[in-house]
Amino acid sequence: MLKLKLKMLASFSAITLAGSAVTSCGVTTSRLMSRLNDVNTFKFTYLYPLTNWSTGVTMQAEDGRYLNNLQGTLLTNDQYGRIVGDLAEIVRSNEDSTEWTFKFKDDAYWYDAFGNKMDPILGKDMKNAAFYVLNNRSISETAGLWETFVKGATELKQKLNGVKEKNGTFSIAPASSSDIEQLYENFEGITTPSKDSKEFTFHLTKGVPYFDTVVTYTAFAPLPDKAISEDKPNESYYNYGRTWRIPWYSGAYLVDVYEPTSQIILKKNPNYVNSSDIHVSKLEYTYLKNADVSRNRVLFESGDASEAIIAPTDSAGWNKYVGKDAANPIFAGATSETSPDPTTFNYTMNMANVGRDEISRRANLAMTTKSVRATLSNFLDRSLFAKYFSDALDSGKTSSFLRNVYTARKFVVEEDGTDYASYVEKQYEKQVMKPNALNATLDVESSGQTTSASDLLADGSDALYHNEANLKNSFKDTNPEITLDNLFNQVRKDLKAVGINDRVKIPTLMNGNLATTSNIYLENMIDTFNSIDNNPIEIVKHITVDVTEYQTLLKKGGWNLVISGWSPDYSDPSTYLNTYAIGGDLQGYTGTNRAGNFKKNGDTVVFEGFKEEYKYLEQNPEATKTMNSYADFSTKLNAADKISTDLKTRYEAYAEAEFNLIYRDYLLIPVYVPNGSYQVKLTYKKPFTQPLTPYGGSKYRFNFVELTPFLLTQRERDILAIRYEEQKRILKLEAKMGGN
Repeated sequence: MLKLKLKMLASFSAITLAGSAVTSCGVTTSRLMSRLNDVNTFKFTYLYPLTNWSTGVTMQAEDGRYLNNLQGTLLTNDQYGRIVGDLAEIVRSNEDSTEWTFKFKDDAYWYDAFGNKMDPILGKDMKNAAFYVLNNRSISETAGLWETFVKGATELKQKLNGVKEKNGTFSIAPASSSDIEQLYENFEGITTPSKDSKEFTFHLTKGVPYFDTVVTYTAFAPLPDKAISEDKPNESYYNYGRTWRIPWYSGAYLVDVYEPTSQIILKKNPNYVNSSDIHVSKLEYTYLKNADVSRNRVLFESGDASEAIIAPTDSAGWNKYVGKDAANPIFAGATSETSPDPTTFNYTMNMANVGRDEISRRANLAMTTKSVRATLSNFLDRSLFAKYFSDALDSGKTSSFLRNVYTARKFVVEEDGTDYASYVEKQYEKQVMKPNALNATLDVESSGQTTSASDLLADGSDALYHNEANLKNSFKDTNPEITLDNLFNQVRKDLKAVGINDRVKIPTLMNGNLATTSNIYLENMIDTFNSIDNNPIEIVKHITVDVTEYQTLLKKGGWNLVISGWSPDYSDPSTYLNTYAIGGDLQGYTGTNRAGNFKKNGDTVVFEGFKEEYKYLEQNPEATKTMNSYADFSTKLNAADKISTDLKTRYEAYAEAEFNLIYRDYLLIPVYVPNGSYQVKLTYKKPFTQPLTPYGGSKYRFNFVELTPFLLTQRERDILAIRYEEQKRILKLEAKMGGN
């Protein structure tokens, strides 16, 4: 058994910083390099108060930043990218990966909001999580994830909440208290050897060889008995996460201070099961309202933040610390890294705005019309918005941060190095380029007149703007004469058929807190679109007063267009694509859960008509086709998910569905990746101690993170990089030889 161990560099010899100091706002770079930092406290900022304190309710990334530090998960990722035990350890999984058995650690306990030790965490607490998430009283955003993976979850959800027929009567009545007790005892999705056992087994709907990555996400974190207690309804289900004082906690930190629009302070829980992995004692977050692009950087310079990402749009900061080459910043204390962020930001389209006014009704009729969505995809110049993030790095009109697929590049990579995104490119080549090679052109500024699908769909290209080849392919069965020149006429024809004879207004939701930053660029994109001659569509800006109004309307569905992002929960393309499926995580965003009745016959999803409040959409034949497109997309995902052993065939099937979503049916407009190339930071985080695995919640956690007393020079970071790679090599060798 190999027992080689190599410690990470713990101290640094004196290394002289070459170069003269640069002065900006009274702060010199030499002063920054010599300033002493408190290694026990990490200070940062936030823009959004928490929407809910329960891991069983929220899937919002901003909530995850805190909840991943307050609550443990079954497994997590360490700084080397390995999956390791957090609250639990894997005991075994069966040969076809349909059963996974875990055991909670002996020292894993629940703690109340004030740090008092409560009950041990037991196997039944995973069953509690299932009954919490699948009960509609929780208003959970993650129920679809449980239904995707856990055997019997869909049936349990139906029995807990009842099933209504179109006439309003229940075909399955909601479960009574006694029914729930029986359901709890007999639930097949999670079993335990006994009531007091720490061991439990997940029984899955299909073989999931990557399920160990799934349970790194807080959606599969355990919950205590009180979360589903019928005795205190003011402290259970949705109310369980209403304030920070109600939940019990299992993670590395506890809440010390929470003022929603002022400050959040988390303090280390010394009794956390893995407390030896926690090196930072306190996390302090300061609320920023209407922050400009330089705010984080200025706070870092003043000593009020432990980290600042230098935004390309912060010209003063960029010139001071970065210069002309983001890969090699001019300031020795700046860290440049290739962007690890797997988030894809989209211009999300909602087919069922909840508004009851005439504008909302007409907008819903328009959004469920394919020619309208095709117009948005082909005539919105996405670069005008994305350049907010990329302008300092761009060399042309097209933003280098543009994204043309949904599943992040370099996220799902096969052992031979094949990126899943290449399968989407092959679909584009097969369906668009070959059939249209002789009769259409592509207007792609960033790469010229290209015929390569890999070039066209690459990040930093624009595969949607004025793409007549794809437009013609998309409408080949219904309107083979369609062109960019006559698309507006087709929109008018389609809208006239549903009684809209004038320019249709489509509301887009915008966060008022971003009025002085990204909204300026977003408004430019919208205004440029609205000013196109003869355009039959007008995007109407609804800018909220504050973030609270924005979050309320976003969750409620009071909009038809919004910029929103998705980052992965586990390591598979389905973590992105399932969000747009019927019953998926973003069904409240797309509006399919509000507008339509869908039924699943085996793996086939069928649209059965519109719900009563959206019956008016029946007058639009295009609306029925749109719902059928969602159903077809969901059916294709179900078929792809059945392919568990042949990865290439699996990825081909997913890629076809992704191509249809974006390029055939125009149901999704990908816009940008947050950091398209290099991300430059000023940070006191010790390099290579922060887990950067793109899925799950480890990227938000402070497990393993260490802080440095000073900013490091490039030479010091290079030394750490060498030692980190050597440690990774040793760990791989140990694993190969069966070491610990």
